[in-house]
Amino acid sequence: MVSFWKAEEGWGELILPDGKKCFAHFSVIEQSGGYRSLKAGDLVDVEWTAASQDEYAFVAVSIQPL
Repeated sequence: MVSFWKAEEGWGELILPDGKKCFAHFSVIEQSGGYRSLKAGDLVDVEWTAASQDEYAFVAVSIQPL
């Protein structure tokens, strides 16, 4: 689930099923056409990896809006 999304900056935070926080960038949103963005509360299917990004220990590598 999307915790928050900063559309003007192109990134946000996802909450993984186990409750961990994950950094998300617009470039990994799998969406055909249009501006790739999310909003708080959106449900997503996410693939992630352990990586350091600012204060996040996890980074999304693929995001599929549901």
